[in-house]
Amino acid sequence: MKGMNKKSKGMRNLIIAIFTLLIIMSPMITAIEPQGKYFDITIIPEKEVFSPNEFMEVNIIVRDKTTNKPVMGAEVTGNISIYQGSIIEKLKIPAKEGRGIYLMEQKLITMEVGSIPAVEREDGIYTLKEKIDTKARWGGLTLRVTVAKDGHQETVTRGISFMSFNVWFYALGVTSLSIVIGLGIGFISGGFHR
Repeated sequence: MKGMNKKSKGMRNLIIAIFTLLIIMSPMITAIEPQGKYFDITIIPEKEVFSPNEFMEVNIIVRDKTTNKPVMGAEVTGNISIYQGSIIEKLKIPAKEGRGIYLMEQKLITMEVGSIPAVEREDGIYTLKEKIDTKARWGGLTLRVTVAKDGHQETVTRGISFMSFNVWFYALGVTSLSIVIGLGIGFISGGFHR
């Protein structure tokens, strides 16, 4: 019976550790929309988080969907929507009882940069380079890549983050947070030992 308790505690610890890791890693995970019928398009940023007002370089790998061979000579362009900040308006809406309530409405400000041509480097690999022109200290941008060749055209989208921060402080903070969470999970699931 005691062996079962240890085994179930071990499984519970594993599940908690995986869940915690997913929460910590979630800012690095970005959604990519489903691929099309003709091309497999993979967007690979030079790094996971860029700084505001630095040049972002992105590699775009284009492969034929049916043959899985690199697609060369395609017209590859990018459209970028860069977060610039937000405006918060306070709206006062009267309640049914005659008392007022406050609602907050946030409006995002973005800058649209359209039709940036990507340069073909080698077998099916294209490079797109653009400055993240923003006054915001942190945020993200939406990159829409369009590939056109032989009368076929498809678009995929990827979100990319930018943040004004010191890399070493960020690494130290994430590491410290991971240690604290790990110790907390250990104490909660394993109990305090003497």
